[in-house]
Amino acid sequence: MRRLFLVLLLVQTVLGSAQQLRTTYKTSAGIIKTASGSAAVFNNYKGLGLNFQLNFGKAAATATESPTLFDVNALPVQVIVVRAASHQKATAQATLTAYISSEIAYTSQAISAPPKPLVSAVQLKSGQLGKLWSYALPAGMSDEVEQQVFLNFVHGDFIIGLGSAQFKGKSLKTVQTLLLTMARAMQFSPTTITASAKR
Repeated sequence: MRRLFLVLLLVQTVLGSAQQLRTTYKTSAGIIKTASGSAAVFNNYKGLGLNFQLNFGKAAATATESPTLFDVNALPVQVIVVRAASHQKATAQATLTAYISSEIAYTSQAISAPPKPLVSAVQLKSGQLGKLWSYALPAGMSDEVEQQVFLNFVHGDFIIGLGSAQFKGKSLKTVQTLLLTMARAMQFSPTTITASAKR
């Protein structure tokens, strides 16, 4: 997740992941209209053969210059997928815990005070759990953002992540609900997603 919303804080270069900079994305041209609202389609994400549709539903969504960053109901939402192998444990929940720990360790090297994440397990779909986690930014780091907010879950060989930011004076619950709604609506396909596959 490393490039996530510190991008908005003008510290993208500090937290930029070399892995992210080396990869390319194949996505549809911005946001598409669907029967249930709008979505963004990613085919062969990072050349890994992972195809998915990020559904926004009726939310007001616009694309940005980054193919993985969207403005959704006036909140930034970024999707990042990483291979689970380097964090793999006996269970999906343990794998997610290892992943979150590595992200916190990485972030701790880049900001003035080590983050203290609040992590909770969440039900996404029947039989599928995820982890919703957030941490407050150090005092003085941003005039606008209070917390970074993330949701991760395991899908096959990948850790799927959505992230956003809680802006000062805004509700953390609103951000969490948006991420949960979007994660629950994501669709994955073993083949390229075409116009006929979109809902």
